[in-house]
Amino acid sequence: MFDDRTRQTYESAQRWFENRKRHADGSLESTMDKFFTLYVAFDVLVFHATFSAGLDPQFKIKENTTIRLPQWANHDRIWTALNDGAQATKDLSTLRHLIRDGGEFFLYWKRTELGDVIPQKGKNRALYDQLGNQSQSVAVEGVLEYLYKVRCNLFHGSKMLEKPQMQILEPSIRCLERIIEVGLAKLREELGNPA
Repeated sequence: MFDDRTRQTYESAQRWFENRKRHADGSLESTMDKFFTLYVAFDVLVFHATFSAGLDPQFKIKENTTIRLPQWANHDRIWTALNDGAQATKDLSTLRHLIRDGGEFFLYWKRTELGDVIPQKGKNRALYDQLGNQSQSVAVEGVLEYLYKVRCNLFHGSKMLEKPQMQILEPSIRCLERIIEVGLAKLREELGNPA
């Protein structure tokens, strides 16, 4: 039964991962679609990781994303993939730079009494610091939280479809691709086919 579930998970995640290729024209709309397509593959892996831990994947979504996934897929493997080559290292640096104090983006925000959106500086600073943490596990969980917040902001409409979003979407997409590849490799191992 578990092998059947694992195989179905692998096939679903792989199918969504391959679907990203449909969104390759470089336009803002295509880039947004690619991000969401990849996030579905990523979410399939989060669900599997949480289910494998004996927990209900429908609750504590942020915790499942930032803690359960790297426990299952291995923090070190994810960290290695996120730092594999000059572009990978640049992507992490870019994501961190974008949310620095006074940076172009903020992932945590709140509404004022007048309805304006303002950054939650403390939470954004904490995520910025987490991304630069010397502990690989802490930094990996920070990257996963970052991607989760990008997804939440886009999905729930707090970020609009505007050209500046490309700055955060493109490195986020490449990070998602690297993490998904680690998750797919873990699933192949579970199925007895590590290649």
